[in-house]
Amino acid sequence: MVAGVPLIAEEAGIFAECIRALTGDSDGRGESRSGSQPRGRSALDIVAKTWQAQTQQQQSRKARENMINGALQNVKVLMLAGADTTTAATCYTLRLPSSNPRVLGEVRAEHTAVSGQDTGATEDIIPKSPENLNALPYTLAVIKKYLRICPFALTVRQGSEGFNIFSADGMQFPLKHLHVQTGVWNIHLDPTYWPRVEEFLP
Repeated sequence: MVAGVPLIAEEAGIFAECIRALTGDSDGRGESRSGSQPRGRSALDIVAKTWQAQTQQQQSRKARENMINGALQNVKVLMLAGADTTTAATCYTLRLPSSNPRVLGEVRAEHTAVSGQDTGATEDIIPKSPENLNALPYTLAVIKKYLRICPFALTVRQGSEGFNIFSADGMQFPLKHLHVQTGVWNIHLDPTYWPRVEEFLP
């Protein structure tokens, strides 16, 4: 057996139990114990609400199973892929300015002008006055520049019949039954479009 299969199976079971607990469906038959709607805005809350809405319309066991399986796949993406991309974004956003003292100094000066010397106050200032985020244009430029130099998210599209791509010498490649991934790194680091392409210049 493949080493990762037991872990994946265990995770699927845990996700299923979470969804059933949130929906009040203890045995997978779509029968709610409490009849109450789950509250909150977490990924599992949204999945549970969607599950309840669809099972009210589709009472067959097969429809319920399909809904739970689809929910499991989406929750896995949110929890696993979401955690990885957020971590990568945070690390590189901190790394690039830290290796450039001038940029880091300007970012700090901008934040001090908005929230003052007390860095802990930012946690209270932003929720109360979110418009203050508009007073951080240089910080926004730093984040955008980082996303150009270190794009961590890829764009994948499912190919369809009748759509083709062509090589430089004109060879045609049909996209039916294929997934197409955009070469984001190639585009973002192409000196044709970006002067001084590898420099961190917000």
